[in-house]
Amino acid sequence: MALGKTTKKILKPFHIMPNNLLMRITGKKSIFPFYHAISNEKPKHIKNLYTVKTTKQFIKDLDYILNLYKPVSIDDLHNHITKKTIIKKPFFHLSLDDGLREIKDYVAPILKAKGIPASIFINSNFVDNKDLFHRFKASLIVEKIRATSNINILLRIDLLLHQNNINGEFLEERILKLKYKDNNLFDDIAEILELDYTYFLKNEKPYLSKNELIELTKQGFSIGAHSASHPEYYLLTEYEQIKQTLESINYVKVNFKQNVNTFAFPFTDNNVSKRFFEEIYKNDIDISFGTAGLKNDVFKKNIQRIPFEEKSSAIEIIKNEYLYYCAKSIIGKNTLKR
Repeated sequence: MALGKTTKKILKPFHIMPNNLLMRITGKKSIFPFYHAISNEKPKHIKNLYTVKTTKQFIKDLDYILNLYKPVSIDDLHNHITKKTIIKKPFFHLSLDDGLREIKDYVAPILKAKGIPASIFINSNFVDNKDLFHRFKASLIVEKIRATSNINILLRIDLLLHQNNINGEFLEERILKLKYKDNNLFDDIAEILELDYTYFLKNEKPYLSKNELIELTKQGFSIGAHSASHPEYYLLTEYEQIKQTLESINYVKVNFKQNVNTFAFPFTDNNVSKRFFEEIYKNDIDISFGTAGLKNDVFKKNIQRIPFEEKSSAIEIIKNEYLYYCAKSIIGKNTLKR
C-alpha cells in the first residue's frame, strides 16, 4: 500500500540511513515490487487511475533495485518458502498485474535484456479482451466527460448518480469512486455518453491474448491468477471471494500449466479472513500476494508486495518502506493479522 504524503514527510530526515543498515535492522532482505503498465504514452483507460511510468523511469527503477537485490524466479521463491532453500543475497521478485498489452510491448523486452524473471497476474474474464475492468470503464467515462460540452448529457449522468446515492461536488470524482458492484451504472453511463466498451476492447486491445501469454511463458515469464473480474474483495462475501479466486486459478492451471500456482489479490487483501486463506491453500494455491508494502503476514505463503507506480523513484519508495517498517515495528504493527 502506498504511503501517504504526511508519512513520507516524517520519514524524509531518516533517508540518510544506508539500505544495508536498514536490511540488518529490519531483517527484511527481500522485496516484491509490482507494476501494472509501463508506457511512453498515457493510455486513456489508465491515465485517471494511477501513475504510468515511462520506459526510462522503469529502467531507472530496475537499475537501482538490481544494485541492491538479486532477481529470483517464482520457482526459486517457492523453493525458498516451502523447502527452506537458502538465497544467499538479498533478492526480489517482480510482478505485473492485470495482463495488459504494455507488458508485451514495453516491459518484457526490458526485463529479458536485464535477465529479470517476473510473474504476470491475469484476470480470467479479461484475457483475449473478452471484458473490461470496471476501473478502466471509469477512466474512459472521465475522458468522455471531459471531451463533452453537452450540458444535458452531464445533467443526466449527475441525476443517475444521485438516484443511486453517489453524491459529491465533482462529477469526475464520483465516477472514480464507483466500485465493482456498480457495474450496471458504468453501463448506463456509457449508454448516455455513447461510449462502446466492446468497440474499445476490439480496437484498442488493452489486454494480452491467451496466445501472447503462452509466448511470454516460453520466454521465461510465469503466469498467475488475479481473480476472475478484479472486484474489491473487501466488498464481497467470503463465498464470492473464494469463487473469484478459484475460478481464476483454475483458468491458469488449464491454459498455462505452471510449476507454481500463484494468486495476487486485486486491490488489497485487507479484511480477508483466516478461513479464506486456509480454503485457497487447500485448493493448490502455492503462494499468494497482497499489496501492503514491506510487512510480515501471519500466513507465510501470503507475501506482501510494494506498489511502484508512484511518482517517486525506486530509491525513495524502498527507503520509505524500510523506514515505515521500522516505525511500525516499535508499536507491533508490522505484521498483518487475520
